[in-house]
Amino acid sequence: MRTPPLPTLLFCLLSLALSAQATRLFTIGPGKDYTRITDFPWEDLVAGDVVEIHHNGSAYREKFNVAAIGTVAAPVTVRGVPDAAGNLPVITGENAVSRPQLDYWNQYRAPIRIGEALVPLHGQTPSYIVIENLEIRSARAPYTFTNTAGNTEAYHERTAGIYVEAGTYLTIRNCTIRDCGNGLFTSHNTYDVLVEGCRLFENGIVGSDRYHNAYTESHSITYQFNYIGPQRPDCRGNAVKDRSSGTVIRYNWVEGGAKQLDLVDSDYADIYTLASYDRTYVYGNVLIEAESDPGNKIVQYGGDSKVWERYRSGTLYFYHNTVISKRTGAAALFRLDGSSIQCLNNILYAPNGLVMMIGNDSTVTASGNWITSGTIADSAINQFGDFPGWRDFAAHELTLRADSPCLDAGDALPGAIPAAHRVQYEYRALAAANVRDDAGSPDLGAFAFYGVRTSQATDDVYAPIEDTRLYIPPALGLLANDRVDLDYPARPILLQAPAHGSVSLAG
Repeated sequence: MRTPPLPTLLFCLLSLALSAQATRLFTIGPGKDYTRITDFPWEDLVAGDVVEIHHNGSAYREKFNVAAIGTVAAPVTVRGVPDAAGNLPVITGENAVSRPQLDYWNQYRAPIRIGEALVPLHGQTPSYIVIENLEIRSARAPYTFTNTAGNTEAYHERTAGIYVEAGTYLTIRNCTIRDCGNGLFTSHNTYDVLVEGCRLFENGIVGSDRYHNAYTESHSITYQFNYIGPQRPDCRGNAVKDRSSGTVIRYNWVEGGAKQLDLVDSDYADIYTLASYDRTYVYGNVLIEAESDPGNKIVQYGGDSKVWERYRSGTLYFYHNTVISKRTGAAALFRLDGSSIQCLNNILYAPNGLVMMIGNDSTVTASGNWITSGTIADSAINQFGDFPGWRDFAAHELTLRADSPCLDAGDALPGAIPAAHRVQYEYRALAAANVRDDAGSPDLGAFAFYGVRTSQATDDVYAPIEDTRLYIPPALGLLANDRVDLDYPARPILLQAPAHGSVSLAG
């Protein structure tokens, strides 16, 4: 018998309480200290300051930059205060105006920018900054804004809702970002970034694959408890594109995009030479590939520049994820070049086929997974079936039933995965979290079961293909007649036979 834990948020989504470390509280909104965002002296922020932006009944058409220096005990916090119905304050980039007293470069890059400035000019990188509880939208071409000099300026296709040009110890929490070129963008001059409990969707530029819901290149970044959804119609970008070192993606719900996770190479030696660049942790996520998505790859790991020495050459630890493909044809679970993947304790559900596209000097090791019947894998270390025993698949209720074959079916994680990256939580809609409690052997996928297990589900058919391992060296692959086209040489590896097609060995 398992006792269900109380729902627990790791973060206070709508906290209005002032931190004990805060030295000053400023309020913006109707009847507050400042009526408009541009009335507030952003150039005077110091450690411990808290700025509260109250819901104004419509939207703030205003922009600002944060260049302040906080501390671990006294961060600088910009916090939205919702209305009585819980609606977050809205900042729109469309026809937004800027505070004339500010002066900073790259004003076209976002309604909210974090980075150094000419005013204030202090020669230090912003640090310990928290942006939370805001909705940012409508910042992209062809929208325009008024800059700090009073001139009308157009946004760029790559404009983001929040653009972090430089900073250390940065937190973006419980923000909704939509209708921008990129949703969130962090540059290579950013360090220790946390993206937590946000909703990033409906961003992108029509016809382009260069702009994404999140595009990050930081020295250490963690995504957790976020909902990252489809882009705007006819946009071809990714849900998450990341070029960071120390990348951790955990407990998120990610759907849509050409790829759900595009984890590729950095352009900067101070990132790609770090040891943490070659260790990436992706766990506890739901990844959904839809029929309407512009591409058929779910996870890419390695690089895309064709500058091979920059590629991630280490290991992607991919475990306790729930992966779903709704495509009528095959989807590519992994695309990797010169790297390795440990694929452990996942639910991989794809009735119409999965492939893996594996380049030279790459390996995938899979064990403890539940995989749709027909999969090429070792039946001794993975299990197979037609349905993994979700409560309500049509409604995206992906917690496990009492008769699920995925209960207590996981393997112990390898010692190479540190304690800090053991599965402790699970995603809860929307953009929240529960504590996860696996009694005994771990349950598979992103969600644990709480209750008493019954007999195995009758709609699950155990039908393994014997004597074939999923540990596949690049010298040998299994090719399907509906293979995926490649933009440069790699060998497609069949993970699951297509519903209609033939499979043969190829040397």
